[in-house]
Amino acid sequence: MYVGNVFTTTDNISKYELDGYQISNIGLDYTFCNTFTLGGQLNNIWNENYQSVSSRYMPGRNYSIYLNINF
Repeated sequence: MYVGNVFTTTDNISKYELDGYQISNIGLDYTFCNTFTLGGQLNNIWNENYQSVSSRYMPGRNYSIYLNINF
C-alpha cells in the first residue's frame, strides 16, 4: 500500500506535511471441514516507521493469528 504526502492543515501548507510511506502485508489462511478457517497475517513487513495522522505513529511489524468458526 502506498500513501503519498499528506497535509495536516486545511490550508495545505507544505511546511505541515507528513511524508509519504509504503507498507506491505501478507497473509495466509486455510479452510478445513467447511467449518473452520485458520489463518495468519504479517503486517508492515518492512517495519516502516510512519504516521497517518500528525503525532500518531502507527505500529511497526506486527502479527495476527485467527480462527473463524462457521456454523
